[in-house]
Amino acid sequence: SLWEATMLHGNNNNVDIDYLIRNTLDYNTITEKNIEYNLSAIIRVGDYVLLWNENPDELKELDTAQISKRLYIVVKFNTTGADLLFLRKHTSASIEPDMNLVANKVNCLIEHRDFEIDTLGNIIFKD
Repeated sequence: SLWEATMLHGNNNNVDIDYLIRNTLDYNTITEKNIEYNLSAIIRVGDYVLLWNENPDELKELDTAQISKRLYIVVKFNTTGADLLFLRKHTSASIEPDMNLVANKVNCLIEHRDFEIDTLGNIIFKD
């Protein structure tokens, strides 16, 4: 179960929780109102996201300062009522979120899936 997987992961047993969710558990595909939704990514609190407006490729055209304005950290989730994703600017020292977005309407690239941040803070896009 998901609870067991979480307990194994929480006990530092080197369990790959992403693998369990994608391949063992029944969360990789959800059908609702005859529409099938496939798991695209697993986002956790603390992950970085890069927001885009029209399409993800627009981010590759931006300079470092412009990319910095679009880089946010996931600070929490809300599943009561609307599914919200709470984000904070990566440069903010506050613990409070700067914005919240409806989870299924977020246009973003996700750290580790779409890009990496190197030790110098540079964004490296994956192809």
